[in-house]
Amino acid sequence: MNMTNIFGFRKKGLNEPEPTGFEALKIYAEESDDKTPPPFFAGRHHIISDIEDICADSWKRRRDFRTQKKAATRLFYGAPGAGKTSTLKYLEAKWNTGSYITSNKDGTPRSEPAPMMLCLEDDGLITNNFLFCKVLADLVAPGSGKHMFSTSQKSRRVFGQFNQPLLSGGREHKVVEQTIQEQISMHAVAQALPHQLWQRPLVIGIDETQNLPEAFDSDAGKLLRQLHAAKHNLPITVVLAGLSDSKKRAGQLGLTRFPGGAIRSLERLNSNELTELKKGFCEMFDIELGPCEYEFDEMLAAADGWPSHLQNTLKPFAQLYVEAGGDIEQVDFMEVEHESQLARQGYYHSRMSTDMATTDFLLAAVMRRLTGRQSSRDVIDLIESEAQNRMNAPSIGEHLPDGKTAIDFFDELIHHGALQERDDGTVHCPIPSFRQFLIEYPTLLETPACLREAFGYDQVPDVEYQDYLGQSENPRIH
Repeated sequence: MNMTNIFGFRKKGLNEPEPTGFEALKIYAEESDDKTPPPFFAGRHHIISDIEDICADSWKRRRDFRTQKKAATRLFYGAPGAGKTSTLKYLEAKWNTGSYITSNKDGTPRSEPAPMMLCLEDDGLITNNFLFCKVLADLVAPGSGKHMFSTSQKSRRVFGQFNQPLLSGGREHKVVEQTIQEQISMHAVAQALPHQLWQRPLVIGIDETQNLPEAFDSDAGKLLRQLHAAKHNLPITVVLAGLSDSKKRAGQLGLTRFPGGAIRSLERLNSNELTELKKGFCEMFDIELGPCEYEFDEMLAAADGWPSHLQNTLKPFAQLYVEAGGDIEQVDFMEVEHESQLARQGYYHSRMSTDMATTDFLLAAVMRRLTGRQSSRDVIDLIESEAQNRMNAPSIGEHLPDGKTAIDFFDELIHHGALQERDDGTVHCPIPSFRQFLIEYPTLLETPACLREAFGYDQVPDVEYQDYLGQSENPRIH
């Protein structure tokens, strides 16, 4: 069963038992948020199994003193709400308990130690060579990072003769910085962590990969290329997650030659995975659906299989179920739907950049004419055409942002998940309800909150577009 520890953020006594059933549901209802791992994880089996295969192989190579595989990095991308962050959080929570999630290809249990995971929620740590290497070393062998830190400080004292301050930009200053850079690097990590100190393989998970600096010679680029090339022969696997332009950012950083299947798209959960989620969630919290099973199924179906929407549906359900004392017949499913819609609207608002919000009428026109069949060039031309048609419009929302071209605006929409480029070169809005929200956004702003539920951003979009999305899904990848 794919349960995760949703109570890791609580301070418990050593002898305090893990809450279960209704008591566990109370904690989930009160204390979970969008940064908390989902209480029950469904789907993504192909992706997880592939990553665990790599980790197991990496450990065997370490154990047998063999060379690590190059280009073992994995990248999964998807729309806002596709579950990229929750997948990383789930892997972190499960692996850090010492358990693998999947079995070997022949169905037998994995015998190698489960990986530990360093999950980076933003690009701050990976962009600082010194801090990243120190944290990584301390994770594998506590105290190793402190030794590396002492070495770098000693270098500063030696080169700064007679304790005189060094002039920034001077020759001595550059020598010091270069020396420190050489010492605090993946080479230093490899030197500080000999074979016997490794107890488990390591996975470095990086969320929001599209936000990494694009400079090839950045600290992030240097570190990731070393790990991707297995330059120091360490049992480390990098897993990147982000929006669709994460593929472009990985290439800019020099991560190339990905093998087949190394880059995957996260789609919405299919019907079997939704059934798995329903069964696991109810079993975990001892929920008997009884006569309300149909309402519960309809509640899940309204989320259209997207993990963030499912989380924003299950939490208000849990809150109302707890308020009803566990009597499911007292749960107001209309109220659950209302709270879920508010959460979805807030989530879509959070995905909009300033430029997207200020060009709301232009953006709505572009999204309205999006078919899911156009190429990148077609969509850029569409943006240009709509902007030209509105040249004399008085509203700022009708025009491209100041100083921006149609290409700039296209890149902005890709970067914020409003558009996604498929591998075949076509462009679409991966979540239909997000597209509908952007179409209705200008009017939504002028509508009283009490009337906003009449809008269709959380409903089924036009049939032609929906059919095309259905045809484009790859049933092998979830």
